[in-house]
Amino acid sequence: GEERLVKSLEQVVPADFYASATRPPSVYRGNPFLIEAALAYGGTEMKGDNSARLLRFANRVPLLYQQGGCAITQSVTSMNRRNYDLQQPRNALPIAPLTIVVNMASAWVPFTRESKEAIAGYAEIEKEISLALQECGRKLKMHLSRTKRAK
Repeated sequence: GEERLVKSLEQVVPADFYASATRPPSVYRGNPFLIEAALAYGGTEMKGDNSARLLRFANRVPLLYQQGGCAITQSVTSMNRRNYDLQQPRNALPIAPLTIVVNMASAWVPFTRESKEAIAGYAEIEKEISLALQECGRKLKMHLSRTKRAK
């Protein structure tokens, strides 16, 4: 699972560092689901003074619209980024050379509308997304502190 996620991220985003996390399966309203997250940091193509890029997927299908009303976006923007030495404006994506990927795998993805562009904000889903992102964030923080020490 997560190896595939990083491999596909490597193909799209050249970066200095990649991390990924796959949460154990969980359940919302009796429906099983699984959250995977990955991030790419640094590299020459990503600008450090821009907002991070967020790529949202449901069953590996990209969600291109309605980013604001999506559980994935809510979870990413509400994370406490200071723990990971990343600048972050309130309720926004962090300012960093960062690409964040989140995939929700489930036979019953709870889309907010017929158009299937945003995932409904169930607490169980947001919690799993946050935990996956925290795991990736910890790996990133270790990488950043190692890099700082090396300098």
